This record gives sequence, structure tokens and C-alpha cells, in this order.
Amino acid sequence: MRYLLLLVFFKLLLSQNYPNYEIIEINDPYPGPIFLYIMSEDNKFMTIFDSDINLKWYVHSNDMGLDFKVNQNYLSYFHRTDGSWILLDTLMIEKDTLRCEGPYMADYHDMHILENGNYILQAY
Repeated sequence: MRYLLLLVFFKLLLSQNYPNYEIIEINDPYPGPIFLYIMSEDNKFMTIFDSDINLKWYVHSNDMGLDFKVNQNYLSYFHRTDGSWILLDTLMIEKDTLRCEGPYMADYHDMHILENGNYILQAY
């Protein structure tokens, strides 16, 4: 039952129309996948393009997805609503949630996972 609900959830997320885009020029593109957070007034998407700028994966993500990127062995993004960083594995399964403590609030501008497994979060 859990997997059926998960499939229905992702089907609903993917049912949102991805914004039209046009490639003007491709000249020596980045050789690996490109991770983006696309946002407009109505639609926000976490997106992965291949090196030829073909859409490989996307999800209608609302306020989740700022600074969507590869971070060591994880994918990471900022969840604006609750002010946290989410870490995903390569199968897009959530592995950890990072928040600042005390009077500090995490900022979406950057977060790094260090080689030793520690984290650096910008905060205010």
C-alpha cells in the first residue's frame, strides 16, 4: 500500500506541466547532469537535465528545491517553508534534515557537506 501511495503522489507531482523552454545555443556544455530549481509565480520545479539539455527528471516542488545540487554523495535542497536543508540519496529518498539551533535560522544561499561528514550551513 505504501508504494502505491508513493506512486500516486509522484504521479500527481509530475502531472504539473513543466514550463516550455528553448535552447538557443549549446557550445561545449557541462559534461554531467545539470540540477536546477525553476521558479515562477505559479510553478516551481526541481529539475535535472542531461549534458545535452534534455529534461531527464522534474518534480513540481512548491517551496522545496532552492539550491538543488549534488553535495558529496547526496542531493541537497532547501525547504523554504520550514527553513531546513534536505539530503537525499541517489534514489531521491530523504536521508537527513538539517536545521540550525537556538536563535539561528538556516539560509538557503548555501550548505556544504565536508569530507569528514560535517556540515556548514549559512545562517542568520
